Amino acid sequence: MPMLATIFAALILGNANYRAQCPLPTAVIPQGLGIDIHFVIPPNGEIEKIASAGYKWVRMDMYWAVVEKHSPNFNFKPYDELMDELDKNHIRPIFILDSINQAYGQVPNDPNVVAGFCRFVGATVQHFQHRGIVWEFWNEPNLDDYWKPHANYEEYMALATQVGQTIRAVAPDEWYIAPALSHWDWPYLEGCFQKGLLDVVDGVSVHPYRDEEPETVAADWQKLRGMIKQYAPAGKSIAMISGEWGYSDYLTGLEKQAQYAARMYLINMASGANLTIWYDWSDDTDAGEPRQRHFGAVYPDLRAKPVVSYIKALENELSGFKFLHRMPSDPDQYLFVFEKDGARKVVAWTTREAGSAVVLGDKVKNVVALNGARSTIAADHTVALDGTPKVIY
Repeated sequence: MPMLATIFAALILGNANYRAQCPLPTAVIPQGLGIDIHFVIPPNGEIEKIASAGYKWVRMDMYWAVVEKHSPNFNFKPYDELMDELDKNHIRPIFILDSINQAYGQVPNDPNVVAGFCRFVGATVQHFQHRGIVWEFWNEPNLDDYWKPHANYEEYMALATQVGQTIRAVAPDEWYIAPALSHWDWPYLEGCFQKGLLDVVDGVSVHPYRDEEPETVAADWQKLRGMIKQYAPAGKSIAMISGEWGYSDYLTGLEKQAQYAARMYLINMASGANLTIWYDWSDDTDAGEPRQRHFGAVYPDLRAKPVVSYIKALENELSGFKFLHRMPSDPDQYLFVFEKDGARKVVAWTTREAGSAVVLGDKVKNVVALNGARSTIAADHTVALDGTPKVIY
């Protein structure tokens, strides 16, 4: 359509400088480390704690009902305060454009709601443009709990397209992603692709929750990459984003939760998903059942769990290192090669319960596990592996 062609042309011409200054993450540690938060006005010192833990991104709702309590007036002050704290600590946000505003009604496909929501989107994106934000449309719209009265990809796509056009009209070079899919709902996702989602977004965000080990996600990313290749406009690059995913220590225990947090980030990166948002920053004392209350990287009083030390160790050992490839090995061994300025390090672990060993040659001098342990190099140059990733160089 001429209108879409004009918008797309404006995007191509106008996005180069800003997007070069505020790009999406590449496969370099720790560019794509992120975490979910659930507060608008930041508690004293909490953003600093998130930054000191090694996180470079937060994901948070941009609530329509908070910004527009009294139509037609917008109040951005709470989010201005949050953005100021994020900027000060060099953290970028994914802001989720979602939620229903009672002043307009409940149904996302009602014309009055659509018009009001798009006006809110336009005003919000224009107010915060060029501040490194990634804008995400809705949260888990494939669930009836979040898209009323029932999940419907055709309704979702109708509004996602209008939201995309609104963003491009006011700030053509802003980053726009969707659909924040709950799990791998392939029929819903393909329906969105068939309706043109990849024409309007810069990235596809999914929430790959599972009870199995994080390494099982690799096949899902491969399938998604194939679907993007099938449906994306020729020549357009579409990012894959792990927008929300974590493990409850109620089920895993603290140490395995920490192992999984690091391995999740690494396996996502190796699969081409360079931005990973861990769920959650803090345990949720208001959640209904015990499992749901224990996803946090910190306790409610902000005492750190092992997740924090693992992520910080990953950053300390590999800051600035870029993922290159996975070394050939046994299927249950993961040997990822990283490089920085000609120096190489291998991050290695195994999913085998009994552990295993790998021979990496006589040049290996240092083995540092993310739990802080330092290993002794055996006489035969083997390195013992277990579920904790080890940095070997």
